Amino acid sequence: MTPALTLSMLNSALSSEPTMKTMQLAARIAPYNPPRNMSDLARVNAMLKKAGISAGVYKLQKGQNLTAANLASNAAMSKAAGQPQNVRALENGWHGLSPTVQGDYGENYVMRKFVAYSGYLALRTTEALYPSYNSGQQELHLGPNESYIFTFPSKPPLAQYGFWSLTAYNKKEYLIPNTLNRYVLNDRSNLTYADGSLVYGSNSHSNETFQLLVQPADVTPPRNWTSNWLPASKGGGGLSLTLRFYAPTEQLRNGSWPYPVVTKGNAIRE
Repeated sequence: MTPALTLSMLNSALSSEPTMKTMQLAARIAPYNPPRNMSDLARVNAMLKKAGISAGVYKLQKGQNLTAANLASNAAMSKAAGQPQNVRALENGWHGLSPTVQGDYGENYVMRKFVAYSGYLALRTTEALYPSYNSGQQELHLGPNESYIFTFPSKPPLAQYGFWSLTAYNKKEYLIPNTLNRYVLNDRSNLTYADGSLVYGSNSHSNETFQLLVQPADVTPPRNWTSNWLPASKGGGGLSLTLRFYAPTEQLRNGSWPYPVVTKGNAIRE
């Protein structure tokens, strides 16, 4: 039975050097965290032993360079995350993980590391989708007077009790402070159509195109955009944008629903 994670287990007598600490933590948790496929247990234990992990203890091996090993591991992770079998290209610049490497990884330990690093505790694709937008650049970036507009062709098609959200993160992958205390837009927000009517009102049965605005927190848009505005960092800067669909329908899973068109342009001012 897996023990409760305690401060003693996680912090007691651990090295302050990050890579050494990682190996020590891996050694402590390994006895309680076997492979998903138990037929792979002997192979995994042999690899751990070769790395210096055995019986819940890590011992630095002769000639072992943890810094180099960490760099090699991260390089392998980044390479795997870009391979066609692990990522799906969706329309309009969006991409998502393949069903085989989200939530249940089998023997794909490289992608298990990638998801733990970039989207910890991701659910399986039948339960949730986490598509990210990438314009083809290394990272998304807004200037102090720029914006992104997301044009949704319709309300995302979800199963009963499903919900969706769009979240913006800064360059350090933290939520972005703003005076509205708004960190996400979703189907619980007071989103409006261009004519001012509610997209998700109690009396709203329409399913038309609507738009969301992402621009710096210190550039206030006109009042008709306020409900649909997701603030980015003051003065602009690097950011990432992630959609989340919970209880997605097959249309969302297979990409037949057109993902939002994202356009970059000047900030919209009052």
